[in-house]
Amino acid sequence: MGNLLAFRVRKLVAQSNCPACGSAIISGGGGVAFAISQFACSSEFMISNDEIVVSKHCPAASQVAAGHLNDEAAEEAAEAGLA
Repeated sequence: MGNLLAFRVRKLVAQSNCPACGSAIISGGGGVAFAISQFACSSEFMISNDEIVVSKHCPAASQVAAGHLNDEAAEEAAEAGLA
């Protein structure tokens, strides 16, 4: 498992953008068995139990969903003659 861990650490440390939304990295680094990367979108990925895990979720999906809801509401308002 040690060799796989090293590859996972290198993979995480190599990320310059959020893997979910593409936001720029704001801090990151790692060593032999640990790494953490924080991104401008507020997401954070780290090594835990020898795997890359999400420690703070990327809000991108929620932002996309809110945008769709706003668009739908605007369309409904326009159909009702209020926009």
